[in-house]
Amino acid sequence: MKEVAAEVAKFASAQSVCEMTLWKPPQGTIPEVVPISIDLDFSDEVVSLPSRSYTIQATRATIHLRLSGADIARGSRLGEHVKDTSIVAEVTQSVRTALESEITTEGKLEVSVIQSVFGGLTGLISRRKRQRKSRDEDQIIRLSTRLNRVVPRNGSKWLVVEPLAPNNLDGRYLGSAGAEEAEPLCIVTMDGNKSFIQVCVSVARQDLQISTAPRLAASLGRNKELIVNQLVQRALSSGQVSSFPVPAHFPPGEIILSASQMELCYEN
Repeated sequence: MKEVAAEVAKFASAQSVCEMTLWKPPQGTIPEVVPISIDLDFSDEVVSLPSRSYTIQATRATIHLRLSGADIARGSRLGEHVKDTSIVAEVTQSVRTALESEITTEGKLEVSVIQSVFGGLTGLISRRKRQRKSRDEDQIIRLSTRLNRVVPRNGSKWLVVEPLAPNNLDGRYLGSAGAEEAEPLCIVTMDGNKSFIQVCVSVARQDLQISTAPRLAASLGRNKELIVNQLVQRALSSGQVSSFPVPAHFPPGEIILSASQMELCYEN
């Protein structure tokens, strides 16, 4: 039985907003099923300038996976799922049920279907019925939707977001939690006896939340604070990771926060 050996190299980073660790596959891994596992942590960073200090946090980030000599196994990407094709039928049935109830009760029926920021559909059906003491009561039926913090995207990418206010990335979003087994980013199959894996995390400049101490922000005024924040964003170098070649397809405003690479091999 062929077993995979791996060597991992991590590029040094000049920031602490994001830390990503790429792990070697476990002992006994075979080339047909190689899990790609990472720990991904976010925090805030304090940047001190001559006049004042700023706190920087990311509001969203993107994980990029580049493969050479390997392919992602079908259906293995973290967060991958097929969208529910029966959503229209479910909404229709909910409306019919509400209409049947409306025959015997007084009130007004309101129907709407909304789309969440993650692309999921939610059917909302509200019925207001008059009860004693002129009191209105809302009955709402909500169809389930998914709220994922790590969302797969085309091009071997994953979007990392925080759906809860204030929507800043903070804490561990991927990886192990104590003895709990961590779900891999994906599973790859090696094409030959050598493969090359590269994982990096990037953030767009506009997705960096920059804040000052409340008293300093008040002294600056809203307009000056916005201008200063833009200057701080522009001052952040895109080369936060040393010796890591920025891929040619990266947008100009994208900053790479963390990067690692791994070489896989086995002997026949």
